[in-house]
Amino acid sequence: MTFSFTRTILIFSGIFTFLVGAYPTYSASTLAANSFTPSTFPGMSPLFGTQMYDGLGTQWAPCLLGFLTLAMLPFPYGEHNLKRSRFSG
Repeated sequence: MTFSFTRTILIFSGIFTFLVGAYPTYSASTLAANSFTPSTFPGMSPLFGTQMYDGLGTQWAPCLLGFLTLAMLPFPYGEHNLKRSRFSG
């Protein structure tokens, strides 16, 4: 539990730092969107979770979620992407 919490905090603080550097003029909006977006999927999962597990079964439903997680892995970012941003200062 502690490891997962620490890892989440480290990932979010790194992403927050990147967003402020990439979009300094719009940093408040980007930080708000970054805080809201990860909360939408868990908040909406009760709407489709039961149907998904009933339809796919207990073996394929978690596999589908795992595949979606792999598809949404963050892309590498850093100095190269900051230089390409037209919003960075």
